[in-house]
Amino acid sequence: SAVTRLALLSCLATWSLRGARLMGFTEQFDVLLLTRKRGRVVRLFLAALLALLVLDVVGTLLLRLAPSIIIRSKSPPAWSWAQLGDFRDDTLDLFLLLILRTLLVATLGVAAVRCGTPNLTAAPAEVDGLAPLLLNGSGGGSVCEVVPPESGGNGAAQPTHAVKAEHLRSHALKEAAEVRKGLLVAAIFGVSTAAQVYVGVKCISFRGEWERDAHVLTAQGVLFGVAVLLINVESWLLKRLLHAPTAGGGFF
Repeated sequence: SAVTRLALLSCLATWSLRGARLMGFTEQFDVLLLTRKRGRVVRLFLAALLALLVLDVVGTLLLRLAPSIIIRSKSPPAWSWAQLGDFRDDTLDLFLLLILRTLLVATLGVAAVRCGTPNLTAAPAEVDGLAPLLLNGSGGGSVCEVVPPESGGNGAAQPTHAVKAEHLRSHALKEAAEVRKGLLVAAIFGVSTAAQVYVGVKCISFRGEWERDAHVLTAQGVLFGVAVLLINVESWLLKRLLHAPTAGGGFF
């Protein structure tokens, strides 16, 4: 029934990632990423996303070919633009959805990396003789000064005024970059959610060969659920990937 289909999709879409969050897996995963070299993390994530994309393509292809595979007397489906309008009996639109979603999410992901990485090297050339200060104190000037007790200090080395000003500036740049990245990540989440809703509505209203053969219903029902699950996993993995190359370190 429609209620059963909706329940299946809802469970597949939420159990995996919600369970991971409840176990603290997401937070542990982020901490693990930040202890690894960023270049290696990015390569591993891109390889994982590519593997998921391949699975997504294979799953969508099987979803389309399942009736002709299970029902031997049925011819393979034709591939024509006219079938894109057959929402309840054809799955060609899912291929178009996969292509558009991949292109849009990839574009938003690249934009999130670029906009979410603060340009900390674009500091003023000199501030009272102090060279531009990067993360971890890589500037060429002195970053501390000793304030004697007679001047109200305790004799310990304290950051200079220029260092404090540069620290505040760097913090403001990182905060602004985080806001931009958050908006783009939210856009990626919106695209993924819209794709899941589309697949879910299609599953609920789909007919195809389901009344003719129960095996086709089972196979395609599972593949619809797998499609929703893969969209979830890809979205979660991409968010982790965007966090890795744009995470900033401390000031000193």
